[in-house]
Amino acid sequence: MSRTSWALQRLVIPAVGSAVLLLLGGGLLGLSYAASGGPAGQTVSLALAALAYRPAGMVFAGIAVALFGWLPRLAIAVPWGVLAAMWVVVLVGDALHLPTWLLDSLPFSATPYQPLETMAWTPVLVMTLIALLLCWLGVCRFARRDVQPG
Repeated sequence: MSRTSWALQRLVIPAVGSAVLLLLGGGLLGLSYAASGGPAGQTVSLALAALAYRPAGMVFAGIAVALFGWLPRLAIAVPWGVLAAMWVVVLVGDALHLPTWLLDSLPFSATPYQPLETMAWTPVLVMTLIALLLCWLGVCRFARRDVQPG
């Protein structure tokens, strides 16, 4: 098995798993909304709306893959650290008076609030392209680098 096919097979887990978990979470949110008296038709709508967050999650998977290809010793700690730092900035960014452009450039902040807002495809497409580029860079580098056992 080539290294490229091995790495691409491992990418199926976050690619498919994130979609399944987002659909499941959105669907359960829709069911709980319907159980509290809301319209039952919102279940499918909320399940599909949750998929808007998939490109943002895949950006973090892309960071991990790129680091796995280029700096494998940092491939676990850095993506988790970036995710934690991003969540801290999202949670306290307004209180710290951080610039709006900085807050809006974060992956989960750039995701359109579905189904409350109309779908803004630009940030979703940009995040998808960034995730694909990061994954491509990581897989290509992994296919060419020397792998040290143990």
